[in-house]
Amino acid sequence: MKKKLLLVSAIITMIISNGCKKENKEKEPEYTNFKVLSVTLKAMPFLDSGNNTWDPAAGAPDVFFNMETSNNTVLFDGSSSRVNDVLTSGLPLGWNFINAYQITNLSVTHFVTIYDYDTLDPNDLIGYVGFTMENHKDGYPKTITKSSGSVTVTITGEWY
Repeated sequence: MKKKLLLVSAIITMIISNGCKKENKEKEPEYTNFKVLSVTLKAMPFLDSGNNTWDPAAGAPDVFFNMETSNNTVLFDGSSSRVNDVLTSGLPLGWNFINAYQITNLSVTHFVTIYDYDTLDPNDLIGYVGFTMENHKDGYPKTITKSSGSVTVTITGEWY
């Protein structure tokens, strides 16, 4: 009788303890910000809309990027980090931020805008790619590559 009671007690204890176990799955964090650590230009046109080189006198373009809003407000000016005389063989071009570029509103589109630097006249717009980080939250990738027209850009960063 004592053995039966111990056996029944052990079975009941196992059932209760197994039924009360918590799920041990870790919930993926809900990140609300993204800091861009680097930008890489993978592709760009080497002729303007008139089928001319970006720098007719000098030849190859002097390339830099800005981070801008949809109405062309410059949020980060990268003109001081331009790369001079870029050839097709010079791609990809990469720039690392010394202080990360912070995106604190994931629903706002930020544009990586590529320019040819010109000393005497306005810089020439080569192209741009928009990133809305809200659209890239699935799996929280650290590297995102997008294209627009002939321009392809990769941003690398961290979610927080």
